[in-house]
Amino acid sequence: PPPATPTRGDHGSQMDRGDLVSGRQVDMVSALRQDRQRNESLQEGVSKLGLPGWPSKRNQPLDPIPAMVPKNLEIDRAEFQREHLNVTSGSVASEIIIERALQALMLEVTSGTAATPLYDNVGLTQLEIALWDGALSRMRAIPPIYLADVRDTDARTLAIGSFLGACIVKPGVATWSFEPNPADAAVETTQGDLHPFKTAAAWVAADDKDEVVLEEFLGEARLLANLTSKFNARHDPTAGLQGTALAMKLSELWLGFRRHPLSTRRTDVTEAIRPLNLLDDLIFFALDAEFAPPVGAIAQSGEVAIAYVRATGEFLVLTSRKHFARAVGILCGDLTAAHTSTILNMFSGFHRRNAKVSATADTTTMHSKRDAKILQFTAQIGGKSREYALVHQPGAAVPWRLLEV
Repeated sequence: PPPATPTRGDHGSQMDRGDLVSGRQVDMVSALRQDRQRNESLQEGVSKLGLPGWPSKRNQPLDPIPAMVPKNLEIDRAEFQREHLNVTSGSVASEIIIERALQALMLEVTSGTAATPLYDNVGLTQLEIALWDGALSRMRAIPPIYLADVRDTDARTLAIGSFLGACIVKPGVATWSFEPNPADAAVETTQGDLHPFKTAAAWVAADDKDEVVLEEFLGEARLLANLTSKFNARHDPTAGLQGTALAMKLSELWLGFRRHPLSTRRTDVTEAIRPLNLLDDLIFFALDAEFAPPVGAIAQSGEVAIAYVRATGEFLVLTSRKHFARAVGILCGDLTAAHTSTILNMFSGFHRRNAKVSATADTTTMHSKRDAKILQFTAQIGGKSREYALVHQPGAAVPWRLLEV
């Protein structure tokens, strides 16, 4: 006959309450108490860890595995040291001061209509236009508490130098090495060190800002690190536009590239734009000086010639010698006798408007010097003769320069 089914009152006598494996416990409170007693008995010999301490206070390293040395690897020791992976090093206090200076400058640059500059060539062009507009004189001062133990600190130099360094510092390319004096910080690459704050200090001290080419620092960095200058592919928002439609689009882009007061009306900027030449790579237009940075000589008409670069989305202010030289490089690609007439027309039409320049044997010469091609010409400006030299040096940090000699 089948076994009798135990009643509720029979469980205590028929089952072993200590046998948890059977899975037939019905008194769960009793089972949990037994589990707790067993766990506590297992922990009787375990001591408390207490609060953690600093690694430097430990007698033994956190990682007991011995550090590997290059000789244990099957590679050349000299090559290992030369191709090592750098990390940011040096004074944390200097890093904080430099970062504060850059933040103060960026707040001023973007306080109006302009977008935040990217850390690349295009962003540097945008930043320098803001510097021409007086961003350094308006940016907030670094709180004195950060400068208590720092000597010879110029926040303007630190801000510009920090931006230059940020354009280069990237994983696997270059890293910061900060010194107790922030202006002595350097950018380390596997091929040598770069000093952005020296370039920044030269720009701040220069009376003629066209004499110091900030892009030269980026060019030298790329040559040193064996990098190539690349731009992300972008859609040209001006493609197919002409007349008023083109002026409207250029005004929108210009307001985002150069800082204007938030009260600036886009319609006013559109009416101040006069397209001049529409080419595959560049758009040349005249802009009322009211909406342009104060750089170079303004024409008697009160206009400034500007070039929009379709490939990168940046603007070149052609009254600047270095911006004019870059525009010539984009348009011509090379410097030959066939380009002489085009270059001289650009000079008198965009850089020094109303200047008299003629392509004759007496006023222009083309020659080569080492690995550079040079076009020298004479321009009549305000009744005075001035000598200029356009230099094209492929492979240099700055391939195109316009010099007043």
